[in-house]
Amino acid sequence: MSDAYAHKGPCYHVRAPHQDNYLSLEGLKYYFGNYRGRISRSEFWIGILVLFLAGAIIHYLIWGLWSVNDSLWDSFRHGRSPIGSGIAVIGEGFMRSVLSTIVGVALTVFYSMLAIKRAHDRDRPSWFVALSFCVIPPLPALWALVELGFLPGATGDNAYGNSPLGYSGISTGQVSGGYQQISHGYQQNTQGPVLVGKSGEFAGSRIPVGSGIVIGRDPSSCNLVLSTQGVSRTHVRVTWNGGLFVVTDLRSTNGVYVSGSRINAPVPLAAGTSFRLGKDGPEFVGEC
Repeated sequence: MSDAYAHKGPCYHVRAPHQDNYLSLEGLKYYFGNYRGRISRSEFWIGILVLFLAGAIIHYLIWGLWSVNDSLWDSFRHGRSPIGSGIAVIGEGFMRSVLSTIVGVALTVFYSMLAIKRAHDRDRPSWFVALSFCVIPPLPALWALVELGFLPGATGDNAYGNSPLGYSGISTGQVSGGYQQISHGYQQNTQGPVLVGKSGEFAGSRIPVGSGIVIGRDPSSCNLVLSTQGVSRTHVRVTWNGGLFVVTDLRSTNGVYVSGSRINAPVPLAAGTSFRLGKDGPEFVGEC
């Protein structure tokens, strides 16, 4: 977590829109290996489906390819010692039980990471997920299932991170996903933070940042839509925290560069500092 968000708490996490690289390796690591941030209802159920299928396949490989009784039956059929075969069957069953237990523990951990982020989306603390394991009596588990699986998440950002359904728009005139789209050549002078295009198709334009702006090629997910080759669908997010611009690479293909170096975490920038989309792509500078 960037120092720019350290004051928001240990579970706060800024992530890209959930449509971006949805089933990428980085996405899977985020869903099942990270307790910080938020996920939506659809992501929660897809994660549950992935875990169910993975568990079913692995347990079939452990238990279903052949029966433990086959070894004992083969010993009689081929004249081998039933005692030795019985010991082999017991050892085989024990090893399978150990493997099955390890898989069960791993799947429980993965589910917990998934459920905690969904609880965060509901403005619930991490310990709320423990209710989903309280099957006796069943009421707490049913309550957790309803909250995690069926009720909508908090609108906009909350104490745990930005909304998984998109970033908050900067004013009226929103398009799908909660973004205000800024038309090409936008020139409105505004009070407050703005991005000024230094190169590329928006060179010379003054673009209001407001509470946040997303730049990329996808008109359904971005405020500022570019057609430049090498720009990702959702490339970069820029926010204003009251004193600094914060630039976040949304897992773009060609990266975001500040002072010639590619960033790998949210980076706070003072007014007058520029950044590029890709090593030689469009350049913007923040002004206030």
